[in-house]
Amino acid sequence: MRNPYTLFLFSVAVLMMSAGVARADFYRYVDEQGVIHITNVPTSRKFVWMMREGRVLIPRDRSITGQRDFERLIHIASRKYGVDPSLVKAIVKAESDFDETAVSGDGARGLMQLMPETARKMGVRDVHDPEENVEGGIRYLSRLLKMFPSDVKLAL
Repeated sequence: MRNPYTLFLFSVAVLMMSAGVARADFYRYVDEQGVIHITNVPTSRKFVWMMREGRVLIPRDRSITGQRDFERLIHIASRKYGVDPSLVKAIVKAESDFDETAVSGDGARGLMQLMPETARKMGVRDVHDPEENVEGGIRYLSRLLKMFPSDVKLAL
């Protein structure tokens, strides 16, 4: 679990499986063996605040079939920019829960929650168009992964 990419995917999986709609703070600590522990319920003073959960979106009814609609877009753009499609799917799940109309309290929009300036820089005209949003989001993610090649967590 020392690989930041593995840690990120594990964290996203845990968050996706957990139920609840309340906002939460997340805490972490690194133990003596270098294992990173992340929780929303710190059990000791070893945990330090890491981040606040984003605004809870009211999800639209989206079946598994609806999520599959985006898989093709994700795979095509991921291949084009050399990004792992599993990482992209985890980001989309965590950021928008596969809701192309999602808007955060900070103004991030669409499947990959692009901020307006980032969308503009990536050539995205309609942030709520799934194809444009995914393409622009993966293009940006690809740049970040190249900027921080040995630290996926930092790139994210």
